[in-house]
Amino acid sequence: MQDYDVVLGVLDDEGLRGWLKGLFDESLRLEEVSRSDISRILRMLEATNAHIAMVEVDEAGLNQALAIIMAISTARPWVTVVAVCRSPHQDILLQCMRAGARDCLTAGTDAAEVRERLRRHQLVRPPSLTAHASTSNLIVVSGADALVDTGFFTQNLAVALAARVRGQRTLAIDAVPRGNGLFYVDARTDFGLENLLANPESLDEKMIDTALDEFRPGLRLLHGGVERAHVSGDRAADLFIALNRLMNVFDVVLINAGGPGQCSWIHHLGIHTRQLILLATPEVHQIQRLRGIANDWKPHLSATTEMSLVLDGYEPTITPTNDEITELTGVGIAARLPMDWRHRLEAMNLGLPMCETASRSTYCRQLETLVDSITGTRLSGSLLDRIKGSVGKRQAGGSQ
Repeated sequence: MQDYDVVLGVLDDEGLRGWLKGLFDESLRLEEVSRSDISRILRMLEATNAHIAMVEVDEAGLNQALAIIMAISTARPWVTVVAVCRSPHQDILLQCMRAGARDCLTAGTDAAEVRERLRRHQLVRPPSLTAHASTSNLIVVSGADALVDTGFFTQNLAVALAARVRGQRTLAIDAVPRGNGLFYVDARTDFGLENLLANPESLDEKMIDTALDEFRPGLRLLHGGVERAHVSGDRAADLFIALNRLMNVFDVVLINAGGPGQCSWIHHLGIHTRQLILLATPEVHQIQRLRGIANDWKPHLSATTEMSLVLDGYEPTITPTNDEITELTGVGIAARLPMDWRHRLEAMNLGLPMCETASRSTYCRQLETLVDSITGTRLSGSLLDRIKGSVGKRQAGGSQ
């Protein structure tokens, strides 16, 4: 996993996009947004915490490009704007500099020279921005296989996390929902991530409190189904921005990303991910695939992201052993959850968290241990008692 700086590419031309992508190494990451919407560009700068913006400039769209450069320079004066063009034109370059650009690059310039110029711009950024870090309170659950039930695990983890820390605001997003439902719980909503992407400017605490009911004290659920084919370009930028804003509203954001290929847009969020939980059954073919899956994720994660493995359907007397699994995957085991099919099926069919239908089951006890390690706290009494207590206090307060 690399610790890199983000550069925002504001461009539409496919040729320039391909050229820029070939310039970046392990120390720089390119995020892209089109030139079509200045407000989106400014939001993307805020979401990525980028301090360099590379803006495409061409003669046909010169006025648009100059407006973008001026808007960035005015709204984000600490951001270094670099104009990028296909062929140098003295008058155009002069106008870019007057608008606020601090450098200009021509497509085809030697890659080593470009990287060196970008690194020089990095060195002159204000110290306060150097120390600033993006919010990192995102937990992503991804399966080793599409057959792994990440939804059931994520919903129960979200309920346990919300119940553990008093006053914490937790959001669980089901990125691979079944129809209009959310996870397996008895909760429905007409509001989802699609609504946020359609109008990301409206995303604030008041809107969240109005649109999303509390499923349990401190826990709200969001329908996160987004068409994969439509998540690219500006839409991917809006997704990044929306999640960034949600992370500033909530103390913890938990995403059920499903299995490989089910939620391809998730790599846009890796830089914000505090913890990536890989869920797998201890079946040899899944375990063998996990190393490749983990390696695919690593380029998209920050240097501080913790990656761990949770075994679902674990049987202690059946091979492979824990040591063999760790050696094969290269990922440490954080929890071993039994199948406990009777209690699991009952919870699914009732539409309730398992900690409320079978709080003393082995599954729930192991889940509590996992929450211990995530939160750094230990639970006194059963998780069910904690949830009931929170509900009772909220009801008592409402009846006064």
